[in-house]
Amino acid sequence: MGSGDERRRRPPRVNRRTAAKLLGAGALASAIPGPALAADVRSDAAAILILKTLLHANLLPFWRRICDQPAIEGYELNVDAIGQPLGPSIRRIIPQTRTTWFFAHLARSGRGRPRDLEIAAHGFRYLTEHMWDYTHGGFFPGVDPQKDHQPIEDTRKLLVEQAHGLLALSEYALAVRARSERDEARAWAVRMFEAIDTHLRDPATGDYRDALARDWTGTPPPERAYPARFRLVDALTVYVELEPSAAGRLAEAVALADRALVEINGHVHTRSAEPPPATPSVAYLNDLQIVHQLRRARAALGDAAPALPSLSYHRVLDDALRWGEDHPAGGFFEAGSPGVPASNRRKVGFTQAEALLGLCDGWVRTRDLGHGAGFWRTLLWIARRQADWANGDWHPTIGEGAPPIAKGSPFHTGRSVLRSLELLEARTRGPQRPR
Repeated sequence: MGSGDERRRRPPRVNRRTAAKLLGAGALASAIPGPALAADVRSDAAAILILKTLLHANLLPFWRRICDQPAIEGYELNVDAIGQPLGPSIRRIIPQTRTTWFFAHLARSGRGRPRDLEIAAHGFRYLTEHMWDYTHGGFFPGVDPQKDHQPIEDTRKLLVEQAHGLLALSEYALAVRARSERDEARAWAVRMFEAIDTHLRDPATGDYRDALARDWTGTPPPERAYPARFRLVDALTVYVELEPSAAGRLAEAVALADRALVEINGHVHTRSAEPPPATPSVAYLNDLQIVHQLRRARAALGDAAPALPSLSYHRVLDDALRWGEDHPAGGFFEAGSPGVPASNRRKVGFTQAEALLGLCDGWVRTRDLGHGAGFWRTLLWIARRQADWANGDWHPTIGEGAPPIAKGSPFHTGRSVLRSLELLEARTRGPQRPR
């Protein structure tokens, strides 16, 4: 391929002046009534421009600078709000796998640079060389690079952490191009899937154990945490793209995750655990995230998907918009009790990210005008307030008395922007089956 073709394929260069113009164009859409927003195809085009601006001018400069450090083993994510390092830190499995997933998906999306796949490969090598338990299999929760990558004291194998491992390994295997590298990555993903399936899945019930000892022995905790099952659905959806023979396990996991849906005080939401806590609460991060993950999993399964739950995903989004959104100002609050306005009124960056993707997914799949308008309000809130244009990435928290939270990894923010772009651009290629 010639240099001219390479130039045409590069993402557009977007500076802050261009970003300001795009945000101004997007602001006009906030005054368009819902039906006009739905009917005007230019609204999707404007959203795509704003999303590309967020990706190329806000997210990628920040995370490339932090993660493209070949001399550092793994990703050193212990940084302050402006991305300055705060010193060596434990390499924990969830941030390491999330960062690997992001750069692998960025490379696979065609929106990145060739170097992004190398950044993903850097994470893959650290995961497989230093974080894998070569005695018993599975990933350690964390290792200390200052102590020759020895595992931290807590060596339990948690479902949520192993699911993150499967997510990252599967995405990387789909992203690599060289056959030898692809075969190696695929073998690692299969190894991770088999560890989860052999040790954490209960063959009698089809459900999963949330935690076992390092050697996969012991008694699992009596509480079953739904967020771990949500992440397993996410991981298996990617793994099935790599290994279609695992579709049965994905269908089983979707049915398990559907059990989280509950209606209390007329509010459909996801409970955090089973048995349910004595005092029910709503975490809008979970509600907004699980809907797009389950819909994506069902789309991957097609006719093999299990029956839809009696409580609809549509209602989850409707009720999140009703009780969790800050209607005067925009953005979503963090949490509250079911059926009443949110009481924890912090605006967390991760929650905004999942709201953006969940509502975009709802808009594209069902053409619901309320979800389309909610997507626009959330997009504009992020572009105007949550995005940290001065330093990069998004402000982790906004709100009175909000304690500082680290930016963590590019997973939630980056995934929401990349997949929203994919959904909106795919919309022009034909209708999807509503669910």
